[in-house]
Amino acid sequence: MLLLIALLLLVVIFIGIAISVQNKRIGLLYFLMLFACLAIYMFRPFLILSTDLSGEAIGPFEINKQLNEEIIAELGRYSKREVDNGYYYQNDLLFISTEVTGVIQSISMGNANYVTKRGVGSGDSVEDVEERYGRHYYTYQEMGLGEAMVYRDRREKISLTFWFVEGKIRTIWLSSKE
Repeated sequence: MLLLIALLLLVVIFIGIAISVQNKRIGLLYFLMLFACLAIYMFRPFLILSTDLSGEAIGPFEINKQLNEEIIAELGRYSKREVDNGYYYQNDLLFISTEVTGVIQSISMGNANYVTKRGVGSGDSVEDVEERYGRHYYTYQEMGLGEAMVYRDRREKISLTFWFVEGKIRTIWLSSKE
């Protein structure tokens, strides 16, 4: 995919050079339009409409809420690690990051049996996610993780990312941004 994009970009640049040789004004306009398109592509995460993610959760773990003993018991066997700005709680399927005060900052889930507030879980498809969360998202790929589908709530400063492998959710990450 990246190779195809790189080749397409090279073709576009060569076309721009050919146009510039013939007419400098049109060539300049062409390169300005190319730059504008690249800028829009790079800033697309900031251009998508906000999705209401207030009160979003993965199973019993709600973002920006206090992690208490009852909720921690849901983890079963887990490890807890203190870090500079809080704590990490982890078992085989879940990773939870909290502030020092115990407020949940992020939740990452692999193939656990939990679902999001709107009922999306591991194994669901892109269509399932769109049906429950809408079409206001952006996508990107990251090596080793698959394709990501990201929803943002600008008012609550929350992001919800679904990682897909072969069209099915593999990982869900819910995060509160500072």
